[in-house]
Amino acid sequence: MHNKIISLTNLQQAYLKISGDMELDGRFQRYRGWDGWKLADTELDLPSLLKDINRELKNLEPLDPAMLLKIPKKSNPQKLREIYIYNLKERIKAQAIYQVVEPVFDAYFSPFLFSYRSSHSSYFAARSAVRHYHKYWLRDFVLIGDLSDYSNYIHHDCLKDKIEKLDLDFKVKELLFLFIGNQVVRDGVIKKPVVGLVQGVPLIALFNNLYLDDFDKYAGKSVDFYRRVGDDLLAFDRLKGRVSCLGEYLEKEADKLGLKINQEKTKIQAAAVSFSFLGLRFSEGKIGLTSSFQYALIKKWRQQFSYYLHHNQVNKLKFLKRIIRRDRNNLREQFKQLALQKKLVDDEKQIRLLSEAFFRVLTRYFFKDYSYRSRRLLVEKLKKIGFVSVYKYFINIRYERVKRKD
Repeated sequence: MHNKIISLTNLQQAYLKISGDMELDGRFQRYRGWDGWKLADTELDLPSLLKDINRELKNLEPLDPAMLLKIPKKSNPQKLREIYIYNLKERIKAQAIYQVVEPVFDAYFSPFLFSYRSSHSSYFAARSAVRHYHKYWLRDFVLIGDLSDYSNYIHHDCLKDKIEKLDLDFKVKELLFLFIGNQVVRDGVIKKPVVGLVQGVPLIALFNNLYLDDFDKYAGKSVDFYRRVGDDLLAFDRLKGRVSCLGEYLEKEADKLGLKINQEKTKIQAAAVSFSFLGLRFSEGKIGLTSSFQYALIKKWRQQFSYYLHHNQVNKLKFLKRIIRRDRNNLREQFKQLALQKKLVDDEKQIRLLSEAFFRVLTRYFFKDYSYRSRRLLVEKLKKIGFVSVYKYFINIRYERVKRKD
């Protein structure tokens, strides 16, 4: 396995995977580490670069520091999110290791883990949780768990002990250890974190999954239903005592591993009481959208259709037609993707209200205020361009799903 990882063929495949992904999302010409190299620069002498990487991996040379950047959060631009930018050589190394060891990790992981796994997508975790909830929401008790800054609290020695248990060659483990406690450039100074992982490469997802694997396996056998996706976990059981015991065990395990439980988001309650999991709202036997998701979506619509953008009705209508019919990321595609991504939602009343919220935004866009009269006038405008509401997209997706089941 070690020879396969450092082989020039595997390194070339890793390079092609990274360059392909960056080309798809538009980073091919922009991405650069703190050494200033772009992918276009590496193409000039790729064989030489791959030989250098092969040599460095053979000799277990320490990684170049990853650069820490702070960028505004999409959900809240007032707050900053930390991201790490690795040099391209280190990204190729990480990808080369990942694509060989990933099957070993995946086979070892608990069947109740659904994060960053090709065999267990987070959608399947949400779907199975919804199905269980629909059947037993009046009977069950539920544990909703949330771990704060999960990856940033992982203890290096503890993680290495867990990696030692895997069926991997000694040399392969040493390659993995290169990405535990590696250096970063923070505020212009090179530092070596004593706790936490330097994110930005796919190996970190494997490490994150592995860190709580023992708990996942224990939890899956302790209650009627258990799922974990990253730092979020959910457990159902008919007996409150079993859910409570699992909650106590989670606290002990988190303390042993150095993790922090978000006490505000972690709770034990009757499943009949509303709660959220994976961006879905579980309430009164129905699945809906969380209030934060709806707020962010409506805010985005308001920005997209600000009545200050255009000064007259003709230009406003032209803009609406253009945004509906443009080739990429048009409004129809946005609504379709929303319905597809949230197809587990079955709270029709909420979707109707969300759909009407869009029309309120559009009404204000055309008429600067909202009234029953201006809402009726909007209907006349939309009839001429064949506009389809958010609600209809959701209904169509649900109907197609039911039809496939039949």
